[in-house]
Amino acid sequence: MSFPSTGRRVRSLVVTALLSALALAAAPSARAAAGDTGRVHLMQSAESDFDVFTRNPGADQRQWMRDHYARMKTWAPYFDSRLDWYPNAWAYRDAYAIYRGSDPASAHPEWILKDAGGTKLYIPWGCSGGTCPQYAADIGNPAFRAAWIAEARSTLAQGYKGLYIDDVNMQWRVGDGAGRSTKAIDPRTGQAMTDAAWQRYMADFMEQVRAAFPGKEIVHNAIWYSGDTPDIRRQLRAADVIGLERGFNDTGLTNGTGRWSFRAFSDLIDRAHADGHEVLLDTNVDSSADRMYGLATYLLVNNGKDLLGNGASTRPDGYWKGYDVQLGDALGKRYLQNGVWRRDFERGTVLVNEPGEPRRSVDFAPSLRDIGGEKHASVTLGPAAGAVLLRDGLDPTPAAGSPPAAAPHAPSVVREPVPTAAGTRPGSVPPPARVTLRVRARRAARGFVLVSGTVRGARSGRVLVTARSARKSTRAVLRLRSGGKFAKRLRMSGGRWRLRAEYRATSRGPALATASRAVRF
Repeated sequence: MSFPSTGRRVRSLVVTALLSALALAAAPSARAAAGDTGRVHLMQSAESDFDVFTRNPGADQRQWMRDHYARMKTWAPYFDSRLDWYPNAWAYRDAYAIYRGSDPASAHPEWILKDAGGTKLYIPWGCSGGTCPQYAADIGNPAFRAAWIAEARSTLAQGYKGLYIDDVNMQWRVGDGAGRSTKAIDPRTGQAMTDAAWQRYMADFMEQVRAAFPGKEIVHNAIWYSGDTPDIRRQLRAADVIGLERGFNDTGLTNGTGRWSFRAFSDLIDRAHADGHEVLLDTNVDSSADRMYGLATYLLVNNGKDLLGNGASTRPDGYWKGYDVQLGDALGKRYLQNGVWRRDFERGTVLVNEPGEPRRSVDFAPSLRDIGGEKHASVTLGPAAGAVLLRDGLDPTPAAGSPPAAAPHAPSVVREPVPTAAGTRPGSVPPPARVTLRVRARRAARGFVLVSGTVRGARSGRVLVTARSARKSTRAVLRLRSGGKFAKRLRMSGGRWRLRAEYRATSRGPALATASRAVRF
């Protein structure tokens, strides 16, 4: 698998391993080297389908990842042996998951929350056939907390930069085997657990984690609209980075000033910054319009250390060059101009129109250039659209010693062409048919599992199937057969596995549909 060129000479192979290690230790990370608010600091989620890049990369490939990723979210123990060449890695842990079939699930049933009838409850994700892959742990149980922290300490001892803690939910997220929200019995009171008690237990737990690892970065992937209570503030103070899934690309954001509005989301980020936190806007979009909107909104609020994730467009085989833009330091905070949010930088300007707003225009004198090189005296933006512009005469290329910038794959100004009389847009390409993907698995023979599925709405293309257990992973790329069907026998031993399938119309195209499920054999 080839990586994009960094434009730098690869280190001579005659350099000794000792000198290479010293050079790596002395070199600042991509994040530490750039504190300006007009540069993107990327976080790459290194899930099992990313193993193709981390399994055995060459020296230039390793350098490319160090240059482009300020942080990586990784899984132990797979990534333990990669920390020597990429030390800025977070180790993933779920705040209150006890996996079905694991030792804690069998040895410590008292750690699992139960309903009034004594039935074990789950984290409502990936549920099928009356069960879900993860039991919901009793986060108020001191023994569970101690075991969680001990395991995290063992992982961090390998050299990880910190912990990415998922499901730091300050809203109730516990359900039955069908994924329906269900109230658990609080083992300390014998009564139904209240929302206030859940928040108190989670805040106490996260404060314990913070105290246990004072020198490590702690990331909380949390629900941003949970509210503002003393316990929520305690939970937030226990983190260095607040993870916000989908970022501004969340289609649930609205205009105005309501609870789920663009402005409420922006204000939350401002408060996080004021409290000394950084934020991670973790998106997963691949259209040119959505990428640009995600980039523009990130730059609109970036404090110079915030992170942006977009696994759909930050992989080495599909990297979007728009993320290499450098605008220098911001000249101030965001402000409204003609109803459009604007932020000015030393080298350019960022514009954002909120979701749900009418099309609006902003004029410039003199004209500005997008990062594709085209000049604009004015920009018109539809709802949930953004633009990143540079002053004429300025080159978006980074300074020496930084990752190179280049023209992005798509224009940076997102505008809708005027429909023709026939109702089609000039130069438009018909969108692919809507597709849905289903994946299933059954034991085929000793040591093998038949993974099969159907992509409805597709006649050709490929499906990347990844199967991952606690210690192993395997993958296969399957061509669609007639009727959109695919099947492959994969070598999978007994235990709990997580299957993930991604359908692509072409081998290098974006994922048009995904499906995942947990299985046990």
